[in-house]
Amino acid sequence: MKVKKISTILVLALLLILSSAGIGRASQMGTAWAYQGRFLDANSAANGLYDFQFRLYDSDEPPVSNQIGSDVNKPNVDVIDGYFTVELDFGNDPNVFNGDARWLEVGVRPAGDANAFKILYPRQQVTPTPYAIYAGYAEKAGSVAGMISGAGTENYIPKFVGSDALGDSVICEKGGKVGIGTKTPGGKLAVHYDNADLNNAAILIENSNVIGHDVLDFSFSGTTQARIRKAMGGGLYIGTEDIQPVNFYVGGGTEMVIQSDGSVGIGTTNPQNKLDVAGAVAVGSSYSGLETAPTNGMIVQGNVGIGTKNPTHKLDIYSGLDALRVGHANSWFEVSTSTRTILSLADGEGNRAGFISGTENELGKNMLVIAGCDDGGSCPYYTYFHESGKVGIGEPNPQYRLDVDGDMQCVTLHETSDARLKTNVRRLTNVLDNVEKIRGVSFEWNKEAESVGATAGDKHIGVIAQDVEKVFPELVSTPVNDYKSVDYTKLTAVLIEAVKELKSENDLLKQRVSTLERTMQKHKFTMVKEMGE
Repeated sequence: MKVKKISTILVLALLLILSSAGIGRASQMGTAWAYQGRFLDANSAANGLYDFQFRLYDSDEPPVSNQIGSDVNKPNVDVIDGYFTVELDFGNDPNVFNGDARWLEVGVRPAGDANAFKILYPRQQVTPTPYAIYAGYAEKAGSVAGMISGAGTENYIPKFVGSDALGDSVICEKGGKVGIGTKTPGGKLAVHYDNADLNNAAILIENSNVIGHDVLDFSFSGTTQARIRKAMGGGLYIGTEDIQPVNFYVGGGTEMVIQSDGSVGIGTTNPQNKLDVAGAVAVGSSYSGLETAPTNGMIVQGNVGIGTKNPTHKLDIYSGLDALRVGHANSWFEVSTSTRTILSLADGEGNRAGFISGTENELGKNMLVIAGCDDGGSCPYYTYFHESGKVGIGEPNPQYRLDVDGDMQCVTLHETSDARLKTNVRRLTNVLDNVEKIRGVSFEWNKEAESVGATAGDKHIGVIAQDVEKVFPELVSTPVNDYKSVDYTKLTAVLIEAVKELKSENDLLKQRVSTLERTMQKHKFTMVKEMGE
């Protein structure tokens, strides 16, 4: 047999009439009292005959309790739909009910079963009914000789203040109102609490049944409207039994409300979200109770996480696309994250004007990318800032400090050339012979040139890098892509020296021509003289 549950009811078996004169001998009564209970066998209401065993103890804790009196056995009790009623009599021993608390232990087994009784827990605390029986039987038991004596105060409910005397209890009933600790109750139940008694509760609701709950119900017209409950597993539950909200009042007005759907409103009685706060909020031990947040704003001491439960920054947003937008309909900046982080900026008309992004190029090198966008959302032209400090305009893998994929124009271009910054300065010589080896050509870019930003078919004038490299290798560079380039600006120095060499040759020729002219003039004068003679 598996007994899962027992609920017990102590039945008031008699009515005591107490007067100021006490209780006399006119009405003799026995020491028996009725006990009614209900138990379940294997989670179903029991039916049939059962043997019961009842014992009294001075505590509800089995390891530290003592049995009071003898066992009371009730065999062959008829149980119907789980309910049973027995008459218990623990005799007239004055130590059985002497005013101390008593707990009843119930054992049960099928009728005629030779096995031990199954003990039902927890033990049930005995209510005042047996004590009333004991009081009425006191003379017969030899506790008093005559009547129970005592005097009391008007409206106070009496209690035993000794084995044979009555006195005032702390309970007062006046005008249909009950007071505990007060003789002027202001409500149906008023409890006066002594502030000096800080270690004891003014009202204690306790359920000794480990599978039960401590409950305080508020009802109207017999229907429970609200409830305060201490649950079996711990924790305090406060709420309503219908769909009405729970309101918290301060100064006559509602300051906080909990709706039936779990929405909480602070400063508002109509929350539209799980938490609505009408006013400012301060979060953190250094702010709460110390600092004033801005009107309808918030101040936060620690880190804030959106989309993450472990924020590592003051604001940590973990999201994919469209993680953050700041601004209004036409002017804003937006942060989105997917495979890379993109910061987009609006143009003042609601369109994306451009973006800044972090990424890697095809070689796995980190870059910062800046791009402009048209109103249609197309962003064809990128500027790349390489991790090495090189910048590529249209070139994701820049080979120079500035690598432009396309044409470039400027009004003035200055190159550093201070003599104080140079050493081993030597003048170029025999330049004309080397320049003669360089071809000045016109040409058209081919299809392969498009990989470096040129447009196939465009006509240009220039030199051939391989020609220049043979005579002036300092003017030619070969980057990672293996396409050679010429420093046309430095080619100017070569041309300057070439012009100087031409000038020197020209000056020499002019000198020779002048010498020849003088010689010829001299010969002409001689010839004329001879012809005259």
